[in-house]
Amino acid sequence: MGKRVKTDSKHGKQASRKKVPSEQTGGSAWGKKVSEWFAGQKQKIDVKKMVILNIPYVIFFYLSEKVAWLYRHCIGDSIVEKLGVVFLNFNLAFQNPFPSFHIYDIAAGITCAVALKLFVYYKGKNAKKYRQGVEYGSARWGTAKDIEPFIDPVFEKNIILTQTERLTMNSRPKQPKYARNKNVIVIGGSGSGKTRFWLKPSAPVRAV
Repeated sequence: MGKRVKTDSKHGKQASRKKVPSEQTGGSAWGKKVSEWFAGQKQKIDVKKMVILNIPYVIFFYLSEKVAWLYRHCIGDSIVEKLGVVFLNFNLAFQNPFPSFHIYDIAAGITCAVALKLFVYYKGKNAKKYRQGVEYGSARWGTAKDIEPFIDPVFEKNIILTQTERLTMNSRPKQPKYARNKNVIVIGGSGSGKTRFWLKPSAPVRAV
């Protein structure tokens, strides 16, 4: 007996199934996510601002590249002599306005531009932080929320400073950044209430 082959009833051919790739899975979905990510990054980047901020570095690159070209063509026995020749003939570097595109000159230009960029970044990183629209060094009156972390929940374990402000006597609070010196100095002339309004209200608390 011969072997039987399962065939398609309509076409008389061997039945076979071909898997059609779904647009929701696989490479197409991954590519879609990547394109969306790039589109989001493009929106975040302000191209106009980026170009304006980098114009000084492009100019510095151009100047450095031209000076490197002039230095390379100067004759001298030492670096100092060549630099002197460059200084005396600086205008010759710009007789041809186009860059030289020599590898040495381009490398010198890139090095100088990157060095300037790093210098500016370092100075900006260590610059003082100013608040726009507010005078430098200005202050404000504190609120109850500002003093709250310094107050012990137990009333008797505080130094009374005012009617609403207190300072915990705990030398090791849960958060060390709120630890403060416990010395208090009260300044006032005779009869100003140093004893009446600070010492006496604090005495019962200290006695507990």
